[in-house]
Amino acid sequence: MRSKIVKRSTILLVCISIMISMLFSININANALTQSEMISKISAKYAQNTWLGKATTNYTYLGGGMFGHYERGSIYIGNNIYIKTSF
Repeated sequence: MRSKIVKRSTILLVCISIMISMLFSININANALTQSEMISKISAKYAQNTWLGKATTNYTYLGGGMFGHYERGSIYIGNNIYIKTSF
């Protein structure tokens, strides 16, 4: 019984450490976009997807990427551009 608890604890600690490393990882990329370039790309993507509605917040910079939040979803730019809808 004790060995099962130790194994589960070890697995849990490994999972937590992986999640923390992913959360605080820094994108060191010589080809990384500047914040103004990311805003420009988000604006261009929004122009193609105005159905997202009005902006609800300012742009949010997050570890090598940036979010634009709208009434019906968000646009994220990092290495790729993603649109996540809220419905």
